[in-house]
Order: sequence, then structure tokens, then C-alpha cells
Amino acid sequence: MKRAGLPVPNGFVVVGSEQACRAPRLRDRCRLLLAFWRVKARRVAVRSSGANEDGANRSYAGVFETALNIGRRQLIDTIHDVRSSMSGPRAGHYSGERETGGVVVQAMVPAKYAGVVFTRHPADAASGIVELVEGLGDKLVDGSAIPHSY
Repeated sequence: MKRAGLPVPNGFVVVGSEQACRAPRLRDRCRLLLAFWRVKARRVAVRSSGANEDGANRSYAGVFETALNIGRRQLIDTIHDVRSSMSGPRAGHYSGERETGGVVVQAMVPAKYAGVVFTRHPADAASGIVELVEGLGDKLVDGSAIPHSY
């Protein structure tokens, strides 16, 4: 989307073990992560990006944890919580296997609308679909709002 010139919030992806920032031998990685954070945003959204989350055989968006408006002091624990949700019982029920992937950290933006872009429409693989709601996308993902679909 960035290559297409769309306004995508700055961010980064954390890959690796959910224990990555808790192990003493990886403290430098955490310092770099926090330094990067300070440069890019005051508050962020932290969400999953599961490798098997959306595929030909299953789609289970909203199963993993998402956290909004996270401050610097909460970042490492929040990354851990989101990563842990990828291997929890709820994820296992939907996927039938252990999920792999990363944790996406993006700058929070004041959104008039937010939503999800599906590069493949569930009913027509030759097209995509955008679903959005007013405000932040948490109402869409948790199912408490009916989205506008395009």
C-alpha cells in the first residue's frame, strides 16, 4: 500500500520468540526497539500478523489480541501479550495448529474510518474487498459494528 502512495502509518514488525525481549541476552534488541519507538510515535497500535490467519482454507481475523493507544512503558509487555495470543487455545481452535507470524506495531492515527482490506474477496478470488467502520477498527474486528463494504 505504501508503494501505491497510500497513507500508511509508520511502523515495524517484530518477529521471533514471544520471550525475545524478556531474555537477558537480548536486552540490546529491546533497547533498539524502544529507541525506534521513540523516534516514530508517542502511541501505537499493536496487532498480530499470522501467517495462516487468512488463507484458502480458513480465515479467522479478530482471534488474536490487538491493543490500541499503547505507550512506551507498555510496549514490550503488549508485544508479548499479542504474540502469546497466537498460540493460545482460541487460536488453536480456529487454526487447528500453532500459528506463526509477527507482531505489527504502527503509529496510532486519529481515524475517521478504519477497517480491513482483504486482497481476496471470500466469494470471488478475482477481486478484493474493503470493510470499514467509523472511528477505530476495533469495533469491526470484535464484531460489535456492521461494516460498510466496498
